[in-house]
Amino acid sequence: MGIAYKDFTSKTKLVVARSHLKKCLELLNGKELDRRAILIIMRASVQLEHVFRQLNEAENCCLFSHKAIGFYLEYTSQGSEFPAPIVSRFSVNLDIEDKVWPNTMLSLVTLYSELLPHIEKCERDKWDPETLVKPIHNFFMNQWSDALASRRKGCAWAFATLDFSNYFTRHFRLLDTLNYLYAIDYILDTYREHVCNISTATVSSIIDFVDLEGRFAIEWGLFCKHCLFVWKSKLFFRNNGKGRRANKSKSKTSIESVFSTTLIYTNVKEHVKNDVSELPVSVQNLTDVLTFYGYCTQYFKKAKQYFAITNDKNQIAVIYSLEIDAAKYIPYFIPDRDKQLQYYKQRIGCFTHMKSSIKSVDLNIYDIIFIKKKFELIRIYGIILDMILEDAEVTEKRFEDIDTEVPNYMKNSVECIKMYVEMLDKLVLLGKKE
Repeated sequence: MGIAYKDFTSKTKLVVARSHLKKCLELLNGKELDRRAILIIMRASVQLEHVFRQLNEAENCCLFSHKAIGFYLEYTSQGSEFPAPIVSRFSVNLDIEDKVWPNTMLSLVTLYSELLPHIEKCERDKWDPETLVKPIHNFFMNQWSDALASRRKGCAWAFATLDFSNYFTRHFRLLDTLNYLYAIDYILDTYREHVCNISTATVSSIIDFVDLEGRFAIEWGLFCKHCLFVWKSKLFFRNNGKGRRANKSKSKTSIESVFSTTLIYTNVKEHVKNDVSELPVSVQNLTDVLTFYGYCTQYFKKAKQYFAITNDKNQIAVIYSLEIDAAKYIPYFIPDRDKQLQYYKQRIGCFTHMKSSIKSVDLNIYDIIFIKKKFELIRIYGIILDMILEDAEVTEKRFEDIDTEVPNYMKNSVECIKMYVEMLDKLVLLGKKE
């Protein structure tokens, strides 16, 4: 019953859901390590966390989430044993579980990993990160042979490990991300030929595989984006401290320096056949950065193409947002101020193209992206105006020399601010109606 109320937003129904879920956990007290109960307990715990967040009571789910984490670790003997949970045919899966290729142990691992982000926020010192992550890693290692032997199991494995690799990306454990992405690509490459063969593949399997390829491309793009952020940060602080733009120093930064110890997955890099094996692992100059950024945009473009096939507009909107974020790191690596200014002006053109590439009927779907875009435009206009005025002061230009350029940027900036505020007001009104 608690899961039945999961999509409601009214406080009354959420309170009912909370009551049912807590009662479920109470009834199973003492049976947490039973193979027939563990999956139900994990589902109830994950859903209870969701309900608490909806009620703005996130701190109240800490006790339940920590208990669920402990039960999982004990059930799997700290990630060394993986007895598959037993479920009845009447059991209800959560949305995050794979319905295409169901696997009870995979569901258990997925639910466990779903709790990790909250665990990190409450009582962070209670768990060592490696204690939490290693059991999932061990499970995927344990399933590696099965993933290679069966397309069905291989795709399910790839879906789950994609989510896990994102955990490493978000925590800037980029070598771990890289190891997982290589492993996933190896699995996908094993089955690409079969899925692309129309005579042997079903329509549903092709659609599912296209979705998987799209998500895989997003994760590669995210990996590249986070690498750019790390390199930007290192250069920013190496060039004689805070507040100074990147100069022409030949600082060298690398992915390896982000995290010294890794979860070595398997030596599959040499088997990867596409261009991911050509990614540079160090940055020595602007050319290297632009090459890496080229890979980043290439993966995001590829992801949009995949999701265009399945008409997943929400995913496409997310990718647009990621592209906006990735591009803002480039100016830090440009030593020449005139070229920096030129780059910012090009960015304005890119935003214009972004809107023109979206059909008018879809504009409402992308509201949040346009809000983000407007905010970024406001920031860029501010930077451009600052650079123009600063340059005019240094070179002692007359105001008449910049009289045309400055008013135009100021006018555009004011228009962006107005539209930004209007869009925010619109979202607030929609939120109140819901």
